[in-house]
This record gives sequence, C-alpha cells and structure tokens, in this order.
Amino acid sequence: MSFDFFKQILKAPRQMGSLVPSSRFLAREMVRLAVENAPADALFVELGPGTGVITEVLVREKSSSQEIIAIERNPDFAKKLQARFPTVRVMESSVSEIETLLADHRSRPLLILSSIPWLVLPDSVRKSCLTALESVVSRNPASRVLQYTYSPAQPIHFERLRGVRASFVLMNVPPAWVWQFSPDRSP
Repeated sequence: MSFDFFKQILKAPRQMGSLVPSSRFLAREMVRLAVENAPADALFVELGPGTGVITEVLVREKSSSQEIIAIERNPDFAKKLQARFPTVRVMESSVSEIETLLADHRSRPLLILSSIPWLVLPDSVRKSCLTALESVVSRNPASRVLQYTYSPAQPIHFERLRGVRASFVLMNVPPAWVWQFSPDRSP
C-alpha cells in the first residue's frame, strides 16, 4: 500500500472510500473502457485521482493528441500528482466546481473517470457535485462518466444520464463493478 494513501487514511478517513488504493487491474479496466472508441478530440477528466493509480495507466494508454485533467481536492495528493505526471493538468478543487474548471472545453467530448467515494460524502456535497457533473456531461452526446463501486447496485443517479453496468473486476480489494453513464437521448 502506498505510504501517501495510508497517511491520508489516518489524517481524514471519511474522505477515503477504501482502506487500500485501487488495484492495477481496476485501473486498467477503467482506462480500457475510457479509451475504447474515444473521439480524437476527447478530454479525459479524472475525478479524485488520489495517488495516481488510474492516472498512470491513462497517461500510458491515451493517444498523444488527447489531454488529461485531474481534479483532486486533497492538496497533498494534488501536489504529488503534478510532480509525478507533468503532462497532466492537475487542478486542486472540488467536483462541484467542474463547470468553471472545464469552461474552456465546453464543446469537447468528456471522458470522465471517477474515483469519488460518493456514498461517504455529506448529502449536500454529493448533490452539488453530481448536479455540476451531470450538467457538463449532458452537453455532448459523446461524453460519458465511468465510476467504480464495491456493490452491484447503481452507485449514483442522474436525471439526464443513463447508467449501465459495464464491467466487473474481481482482482481488486474489494472486487469492483464499473458503471458507465452517458447522456440519455430518449424522448
């Protein structure tokens, strides 16, 4: 286990969604689902990258023309991510500010990889973040959100995004389901 991850568990356990970082198997699956059929002008946005387990795979697997923005509210994680991944634009902020943070990218398809532990967040914080996230994703039909959870039940609900269970990763502690949310174009 990463020392930085363990230190953050001791410092702020309610902000962490797990006692161990995501496995490389979960990271590979999240990135595989994000990069397959990704438009050439897609912007990858990682929410809550923590120590960068998923970031590392994404940097390696995305095409050279595609960019990555990481939104991390923990200042220690944000600083270390920026040092470790200089090609990634790390923004120390909350997901609730995503509309402002991505204002220059309104027309681009967004491929969002989320490691946010939604169920441990206070209701008001979760609602403001999910409302902002839904707003930016629903603007482009090619945008989508990938979110993992430790339960087969849908982890988050949106009004304008449709969720489907996309994958199951046994080689993670605990095992994880990956959900994909995309703009609902039904009448």
